[in-house]
Amino acid sequence: MSPYPASLLKLMVAVGVGRLVDVGRSDWALPLTYGRQTRPVADWLHDMITVSSNDATSALVQHLHARGAIQRKGGVEVHNALHDLFATEGLPGLRLANTQPDGGWGNGAGSGVGQIQMTAWDALRLLWRLDADAPAPPWLPAGAPPLLGASLAPIRRALEAQQRHEILSSGSLTQLPGWVPGIPARFAHKTGNTENYS
Repeated sequence: MSPYPASLLKLMVAVGVGRLVDVGRSDWALPLTYGRQTRPVADWLHDMITVSSNDATSALVQHLHARGAIQRKGGVEVHNALHDLFATEGLPGLRLANTQPDGGWGNGAGSGVGQIQMTAWDALRLLWRLDADAPAPPWLPAGAPPLLGASLAPIRRALEAQQRHEILSSGSLTQLPGWVPGIPARFAHKTGNTENYS
């Protein structure tokens, strides 16, 4: 299967795992077993983001459960630290609900439709909070702490290495026959302002 940009729900999983690392409940180098593979948490994150690996996503959802970030009792979710974090961040449109301790996060696992929510507005604001160079978020009180601490760097590296992240560009396809340059993934804007018309 060709690599594709990671679905946005995987960004929520990445932030949840990053928060576990920041508070000392996980580590990027920690060996994590899912299926028949044992790999460091950071390697699972990399594959989840760069090539949109569903197995990597399941491994990390399983890890969120194993580390207590998501808790279930009697088949019902009773605690979700991601929801608490997103509420604190003023991002009520982000929800990753009803995932399973075995890593299940899709429709077949009981999640999916109605359980996984990510509004465009809150997805954009989550990306804003992951940009270390972005101005202070105007929807949060002045001096709000960063969303993530040291765990931000591995997440940013994975986002920057994402395959096919150039929706209107073709820079990642330069080695293929017939390649034609497209719009670069990064370019210098003449004003830095979206309202640049006169």
